[in-house]
Amino acid sequence: MRLYAHRANLTGPGTGENKPESIRECLERGLGVEVDIWDHGGELWSGHERPQWKIDLQLLSHPGVICHAKHVTAAVALRSTTVSFFCLERDEFALCSNGLIWANYGCVPTAASIMCSPELVGETEPIEHFHTRVTEAHGICTDYPLRYLELITL
Repeated sequence: MRLYAHRANLTGPGTGENKPESIRECLERGLGVEVDIWDHGGELWSGHERPQWKIDLQLLSHPGVICHAKHVTAAVALRSTTVSFFCLERDEFALCSNGLIWANYGCVPTAASIMCSPELVGETEPIEHFHTRVTEAHGICTDYPLRYLELITL
């Protein structure tokens, strides 16, 4: 199972938050990374609520990175690259450009799904229980990938 650091967070919300150096750290640790991407003046920027950091296309093209296009012009810009991305607003799931399925919490896990961990939507299911329940999924996206790594190696 592949672990994806939500917004490049390693130990909880706000610990990475789409910063290029945090993305690199996650990749160096062997984790996948979900990054929020904006088109700003014809350039790609990362950031959750707004464009904050101009980001290198080479970094986003890493096979461990999957981008969340935060608006339609970001999706259009990403479409002409080799970057893996998805567009999701309020849907239960979204098809990613690389063929995987980005699945919100509560969606049925499949071998092609990257499952959003409970804390991403304010659910209280313990991650130990969630991890056991979605073992057949391709991956998990979480703000706590280091905790999940502990579970996997126990």
